[in-house]
Amino acid sequence: MKNKNTLLFDLDGTVLDTKDSILASYHYACDTVLGYRLNDQELLDLIGIPLPEQIRRLAPDEHGEALLVAYREHQKLHQEEHLRDFPNSRKVLTAWPKLGGQWL
Repeated sequence: MKNKNTLLFDLDGTVLDTKDSILASYHYACDTVLGYRLNDQELLDLIGIPLPEQIRRLAPDEHGEALLVAYREHQKLHQEEHLRDFPNSRKVLTAWPKLGGQWL
């Protein structure tokens, strides 16, 4: 097999732990639009499903669009407060160029 110098990865949930950011944005959106919070596990079970579909599942009624807007507003303003690196992800990313890889 030939040496390869290309690495493809997903940032969200692979390099960065975004769980707390997702939960904070959902809690804000639900508090603001619905007037109540949903269970953390119920929200975490939706991770991996596209956001518009998540919203449809949580608020299939007239609140869906407002919930989506509130979620995105909170994410835009606060996501960096809640993001965490997964253990050793920085080591891997730092080592990549030293191993002959390059960022495109």
